[in-house]
Amino acid sequence: MPKTVKKRVRATVALQEVGTSAPVTKTCEERIADPEETLSRVAGVKSPEVARALATQVINLQVWTRPDPERPLDTLTRATSFLGELGPRNMLEALLVVQMLGVHEAATAFLRQATAEGQTVDGADRTVLRATRLMRLFNEQLVALAKLRGKASQQKVTVEHVHVHEGGQAIVGAVGAPKQG
Repeated sequence: MPKTVKKRVRATVALQEVGTSAPVTKTCEERIADPEETLSRVAGVKSPEVARALATQVINLQVWTRPDPERPLDTLTRATSFLGELGPRNMLEALLVVQMLGVHEAATAFLRQATAEGQTVDGADRTVLRATRLMRLFNEQLVALAKLRGKASQQKVTVEHVHVHEGGQAIVGAVGAPKQG
């Protein structure tokens, strides 16, 4: 994270209190009492140092909106928002979310490059192929994130015809494996 972000930034923002029509001016410090705790919570990790490292990685992976060294608070806010939208709950999810954001940024950059003015057909084909590979990887990452969150889809098997021969046995109904433990 750039050193300028670590300094106390005093910015004023017009907010509107619930039930009033007049804007109320508050500083960033007043809005976020403990920015490190907020970043740790949003990143789904316990350590503020790890949360800062993850936010820095997200910042460095941004292709569309490159970090502006003159506006470190905006850059950090954007990275925090990206992490918050995907809502990692632990370190493994946070690492995967950072990778997913990077893959998404790269895929969309290749798609943009494929449609750039003056792009040759061969150049467009190559960049679309790269984008397609990255989008496929992103889908695999989505499946991995769903598994980490315990939301993996379950397969359903329907047996239409069963033949039970003399001396054989059949079970009709749901069968589950006994739980270990």
